Amino acid sequence: MEASEQQRRPTIGQSAQKLRQQLGLDFDAVDLADMFWLAQFIELDRSARSDGISEPHPGAEPKPLKTVDEGTATASDTPTANLYIDDRRDEPSQPSSVTEEEEEEPPPGTPFPVPAAPALRTRLDLARSLRPLMRKVPSRIRQELDEEATVTQIAETRLWVPVVQAQPERWLDLELVVEDSKTTVVWERAIAELQHLVEYQGAFRTIRTWRLSVPDLKTASPRDLMLFPRWREPPEACQYQRPHSPRELLDPSSRRMILLLTDCTSALWWRGLIHETLWAWAEAQPVSIVQLFPERLWTRTALSNGHIVRLGTTGSGLPSSRLEVEGLPNLEVWDQWDEADETPANGQTPNGEQRLLTVPVVTLEPHAMHRWARVIAGSGGTLTPGRVFELKSVRQIAQEYQAKSTAPVRSRTARQRVALFRSAASEMAQQLAEYMAATPVSLPVIDLLRDEFVPEARQEHVAEVLLSGLLQRCDEEEEGQCRYQFFGDDDPGDQSQRVRYLLLDSVPISRPLEVLDRLSQLIRDRAGNTLKSFEAFLAAYEATGDALGEGALPLAAVGLDVLQRLGGPHAALAQRYATVVQPAERRRQPQQTTEDNFPLHTVDYEVAEFLNFPPLQPFDFKSPTIITLLKHAFEFETATLERDRESEEWVIRRRQAEAWGYIESLGEDTDTDDNLNLEMVAIPGGTFMMGAPEEESGSTDDERPQHEVTLQPFYMSRYPVTQAQWRAIATAASQKAIQTFEEALQAADLAVRSIRAEGLRDIERIVLEGSWNQQTYQSMASEVPYQASSLKDAGTKLWSVLSDALGIPVKKRNFRTAIEHGANQSDLGSKRNLDPDPSNFEGNHLPVEQVSWEDAQEFCRRLSAKTGKDYRLPTEAEWEYACRAGTTTPFHFGETIAADLANYGAQSAFGEGPIGEYRGKTTVVGRFPANAFGLYDMHGNVWEWCEDYWHDTYEGAPEDGSAWISSDKSKKSRVLRGGSWDDDPGFCRSAFRFGDAPDFRFNDTGFRVVCGLARD
Repeated sequence: MEASEQQRRPTIGQSAQKLRQQLGLDFDAVDLADMFWLAQFIELDRSARSDGISEPHPGAEPKPLKTVDEGTATASDTPTANLYIDDRRDEPSQPSSVTEEEEEEPPPGTPFPVPAAPALRTRLDLARSLRPLMRKVPSRIRQELDEEATVTQIAETRLWVPVVQAQPERWLDLELVVEDSKTTVVWERAIAELQHLVEYQGAFRTIRTWRLSVPDLKTASPRDLMLFPRWREPPEACQYQRPHSPRELLDPSSRRMILLLTDCTSALWWRGLIHETLWAWAEAQPVSIVQLFPERLWTRTALSNGHIVRLGTTGSGLPSSRLEVEGLPNLEVWDQWDEADETPANGQTPNGEQRLLTVPVVTLEPHAMHRWARVIAGSGGTLTPGRVFELKSVRQIAQEYQAKSTAPVRSRTARQRVALFRSAASEMAQQLAEYMAATPVSLPVIDLLRDEFVPEARQEHVAEVLLSGLLQRCDEEEEGQCRYQFFGDDDPGDQSQRVRYLLLDSVPISRPLEVLDRLSQLIRDRAGNTLKSFEAFLAAYEATGDALGEGALPLAAVGLDVLQRLGGPHAALAQRYATVVQPAERRRQPQQTTEDNFPLHTVDYEVAEFLNFPPLQPFDFKSPTIITLLKHAFEFETATLERDRESEEWVIRRRQAEAWGYIESLGEDTDTDDNLNLEMVAIPGGTFMMGAPEEESGSTDDERPQHEVTLQPFYMSRYPVTQAQWRAIATAASQKAIQTFEEALQAADLAVRSIRAEGLRDIERIVLEGSWNQQTYQSMASEVPYQASSLKDAGTKLWSVLSDALGIPVKKRNFRTAIEHGANQSDLGSKRNLDPDPSNFEGNHLPVEQVSWEDAQEFCRRLSAKTGKDYRLPTEAEWEYACRAGTTTPFHFGETIAADLANYGAQSAFGEGPIGEYRGKTTVVGRFPANAFGLYDMHGNVWEWCEDYWHDTYEGAPEDGSAWISSDKSKKSRVLRGGSWDDDPGFCRSAFRFGDAPDFRFNDTGFRVVCGLARD
């Protein structure tokens, strides 16, 4: 697969948006494009120009690549929202006009955080359903050398002329057009997740998003329809955008597909304003409607104005108007009652033909999306739902709608609203409405209720409730918040006219109490107490005043109203805490100390004593492992390598990101006394295509067949295991730590006696004591009657004897750890010795190398015994999935590799990539940018062992990410991944695999570890 151009190259509009957000510069895309155009005419200094075009001499140092900082991104976020504030639009940061002395204090209190549940519950299946669109065609502008044809031509004609062929590229460009209506906020998260899905799924060459709207809906005509880039721009940023005509999306080559995301309920549909634009699009290229409502609700939308048909074709990428239509009625019979029209605008072509708008309609369901994708791709034998609109009939329906909209509307009573809702709404929507009746209503709270209490409910059920007539917007246009209330909530009089009460009367009393208790628990950390129930929340709110913040006031007000409606002891509790919803100034007034108030004072004292009880149980102990281990945020820099379209130079684009995980303490480094930590990054579960396609440069048959693998979440070490980390585990003693020189001398003498009977000699004892005190041979000689050369010779012989005795290499610098390791080896329950310092290139922060697969397994066993967690080598599938980090290119930073991004044999180039510095040794871990998961050195530096046995192909490979262990023990080779400091760039690809014997050791071979979670 191939990353889309949209992912690889940010648009001018995106760059302009970053300037507004980060620097406060009010530039739109047009202004920025004008600046770029003007910049080409600004002459540089002569010397600068000459330097820029000079040819590098042979043997000169490689030219450093251009680096672009693209700001901050977040790799692993936990979305939160206030109780009422709709924070789904990213507000652009404006330059502050307040000085440091005049800076206003933040409002008191703590906002009420509500986790945002995912809107698309079947994202993986949706991504799979788009596979029929993932085909490639020859590029019209990009070419590559056909080596075989060139060689053949030279051999046959003796003409040294290169033969080129068109490069393959993705077939379709995608235009995501989002209708801007009052219901868009309902679908905003679903649209955003769909946008993210298609951008990273890899089926499209480029992806752009648009917002479709009209300046003034009351006076608008079909010609007033305009497109604005980036559908999710906040209202403040829209004033800087230049409107585009919908005709700009026309593409007669049928290489551009338009998806209109809408629920078909706005006035644009009922007034017939959008159909002319759709007709123009459908005549030129594939156009489809992504209907956000499920098919069972289409009859409530403007889709009911079209004829229900099924569409199919055997040709790929045909305009929607040329699709084969099945189920269309005889329009001549239907049109007999229509009056003849004289102008084309009335729905006819100039020759009097009736104009028909044919458009497929698809939902965000995997099976529906798959059928639709097969039709667009021309697979044949498949039909997808659609609508055929008669433009003349649409115009007449629009006139009727306009007449109805100006007629006086008769308001329904609360009972009528509830009865109508129950008669037409789905069961899920009714359950959701009943839970909502116990809470303040905002979109984040609705998502929380859906996730906590009605997990089977989907976004369309939320839309059913919001558009059912039970709710009305209660926020101000300028406050930037999205709040709702039930009809009748603001009517203090007749309670029979309150929709909330009618919904509460039909559910058990325990249900609203359960909802209130759950919402109270969410703010217990903010309150500084362990709030077990809504009653405890009320007590804390009363005691702390505004300390809980304005975000908690709606919960208190609505909750008390619900308790009052439930009656009995609940109504008494509501009466008791009625003062918490009064203004803060009034609540803070001191009470008069009269006898009438004395009993109330006693009750207050008892509640305060209740709050002072010890907390029941820490929250961490109740959480799943995947949550309790996500305690540490790792900030890192990631990068992509792209080629500038104009200058053809390679450019590194850097950005900041964040990942979550945990830190495992390994103790102290015996050489530096620094704390040694193993940083483990959380890798989310998912599905990816393992292996390389045949067209990937340098790929081999052992990387195929490409196959889909689905993995559970796991943790992977952020870096390859370093020499300091290796030494900490390799020399770890179970109980017998050697703390004095006398203990070390005794252990060394005992080890030497296993080789020679006489034990240690006097000069060797002097060498040992000096080594224990970290002295040089020269400083030792100044204190004893021996020359430095004699001491050095004695030391060399001593280290050799100790190495033979202990079974590990012993040197002067590792004498202490080696002796301790030998003394405690039996306590580890292992028969395998580990060399504390096996590496050829020495350095605490360099990756450990010259370790075999068997050594790495022993390391994992000891690490698991020390920490109590299950550490192991990554499976081959886990390694490639973690390395790719969601990408499909040969390297996680793009189509090629550069020496500024990895340590490898950079004297060779990969494809058309740059050459660079060949370092000839390992480099400190973390020196180069990480991938999107926050993992470093996945390409180059050292080969990394995997758990799997070597297999020549992927035929029969596991599809769940587990290790592929061969039953044939004669297959002794184990898998290595990632390439090394000494390898060609093609060996460092994400898909490249290599195998060697489990006892193989070399100075380019290391490993990293994973900590797995329980599989389902």
